[in-house]
Amino acid sequence: MTKFFENHEHYEVKRGVTGIVVREYGLTAPREGAIWSGDFPIPERGDKVYVRFNNFHSGIVRGYFVEYDYLGVYVEPDEPPQWWIDQSVKETGCRHRCCMVFGAELKECTDE
Repeated sequence: MTKFFENHEHYEVKRGVTGIVVREYGLTAPREGAIWSGDFPIPERGDKVYVRFNNFHSGIVRGYFVEYDYLGVYVEPDEPPQWWIDQSVKETGCRHRCCMVFGAELKECTDE
């Protein structure tokens, strides 16, 4: 399991287009009361899910975040797309391990 998500809760406050945005990230469990937009139950850490956009395909849930009161998951793609690897290295100097995805952007992975 990715060590980043072990007992780390972080908060970020910034001004967004619609006002102040509070993001909770690095959560090790879903926050009670957060809205799940998926059409299936909230996946657990370690579950395999399928990301519906940008050629991410399947990946493993590594943690949770909340933004605008919506619950999202950090997904570590099984085979990340090359554009994403290139972009994350250019922006941060290192490769991101996980993408941030909301429930509506996911579907259950039925193949094991």
